[in-house]
Amino acid sequence: CSRRFCSAARLSGAIKCWGNGILGALGNAPPIRSATPVAVSGGASISHLAVGDTKACGVAAGAAKCWGDESGSFWTEVMAPKALNAPFNSDVASLSVGYHGYCGIIGGGIYCGEGSTPLSGLESGATAVASHDSHTCGSTATVVRCWGDDYGIAVPPVTIAGVGSPVTALAAGFR
Repeated sequence: CSRRFCSAARLSGAIKCWGNGILGALGNAPPIRSATPVAVSGGASISHLAVGDTKACGVAAGAAKCWGDESGSFWTEVMAPKALNAPFNSDVASLSVGYHGYCGIIGGGIYCGEGSTPLSGLESGATAVASHDSHTCGSTATVVRCWGDDYGIAVPPVTIAGVGSPVTALAAGFR
């Protein structure tokens, strides 16, 4: 869940979302608010799901598809799952979505946005990626690196000491 809406994937791969449908976040047209889950348009079978403030993404047959708001680095009111460009069009294992964009584990490395190269220090062996608002963290079994925006000040990727290993999952919170 984000602060505006929630989405759920069913075992069949069908996606339903509920809450504030601002800018297409519920994946249907017209954008609505709904207290009860509504089906995401397009019928994509999603194997992995991630939500951001007003957008959501999922992995369907190894390719990332997103719907919702494109302000910043996304789109404006995409009402149904839309395929992303390379490198997010194949071999995507998982995704994370923040306020300003998305990152994913692709071919073992962590990529963000429309970047064609993996992030430094996370080129292979990636185990997890998590985003929220304006920051993201990614990990391998032995390293956690975080980057993003600290109230308008860009923060380059930094290694977080003392986490221990192996790292198998990450979660990111607001700011």
